Amino acid sequence: MAELAEAELRSQADISGLRNLLRAVAEALALRPFIATRIATAALELARNAVEHGGGGQARLALQPSDQDISLMIEITDQGAGLVEGSASGLSQRQAGKAGLGLGLAGVRQMADRFEMKTGVAGTQATAWFGVKLPMERWDEIASQATSAVQHFLKEQDHPAQQLRQLTAELAERELMVGEVHHRTANNLALVNALISMELRRAQTDEAKEILRNLDLKIRAIARAHAHLQHAEGDVIEAHSYLRQVGNEALALARHDLKLSLHVDAGDIVLPGQLGLDMGMVTGELMTNAFKHAFVGRSAGRIGITLQEEGGTLVYRFSDDGAGLPPDVAPHRSGSLGWRVIRAIASKHSGHLDVDGKAGLAVELRLPAKAWTTTRA
Repeated sequence: MAELAEAELRSQADISGLRNLLRAVAEALALRPFIATRIATAALELARNAVEHGGGGQARLALQPSDQDISLMIEITDQGAGLVEGSASGLSQRQAGKAGLGLGLAGVRQMADRFEMKTGVAGTQATAWFGVKLPMERWDEIASQATSAVQHFLKEQDHPAQQLRQLTAELAERELMVGEVHHRTANNLALVNALISMELRRAQTDEAKEILRNLDLKIRAIARAHAHLQHAEGDVIEAHSYLRQVGNEALALARHDLKLSLHVDAGDIVLPGQLGLDMGMVTGELMTNAFKHAFVGRSAGRIGITLQEEGGTLVYRFSDDGAGLPPDVAPHRSGSLGWRVIRAIASKHSGHLDVDGKAGLAVELRLPAKAWTTTRA
């Protein structure tokens, strides 16, 4: 066995240090990304539980040879009150008080190629082995490379340049994780949309079909926002592309005999993620409203959406060339769900909403600088 390192686990900073140490080992061994991610995920779960639930502890890393493969051994020891054996996973129930390593052990056990645990009133020791898919005939070379990499890593820990590299790597890792969350959320929402589509085909009444179509559009707008956030640099949405996609998807809800042209112009404006999502919701609601009321008895129409900055204020405008509104009708004060959603979004961002129905419908939403300037250069 080749001992690589031991590290204390007392705080979140120690957990970050263990992550960086594992990254150095993975690079030295040229591990496949999937294997490196699996090892880091399991080790950090054990370390996090030791710190948060076990009163702190210690981590030990070593390389261990076997007949066919080389394994990276990760041993985490805490100072908690121990675990009680559970009937389902054997690790599901903890003793009263602080018990270390009691969260996520079932997941770690599944990820590891081999997993052992010793627990008692003095603490818990969890040991996980991971095959690194490297040939035994290169054992001496591999052990030497890993040991040298760890020693070099430990020497550089206090160097300012190394600290900067670590912060940069951690930021990149965080952005990757956030992107994965948005990706999974978008996929889950796509599944919800598929279920709605199934129900839509089974719906018997026009009212039920309309409700399901409107719900489908709302979820699609949210899913689109998460898809944009997945690929964005930070928690931002490029407004023009997003609003155009939401608008094009909404057009599918219009009558089949109604031909509509859609014009979207948001320039190069970039919005905070939540505000971008909300503007997509507003766009979907206004387009749905136009399909219902603006073009009755017509075979064609036009819808325009613009977003621009005016003196530091963000101005969203929606317009159609439809029938407009009678003088005594104020839809933005109605109790319909769509207009309630629009009013709630305007209030949420301290915005001012104005509606004009003299020549078609014109809706203007003005948002103060504080609602969106956090993303401006």
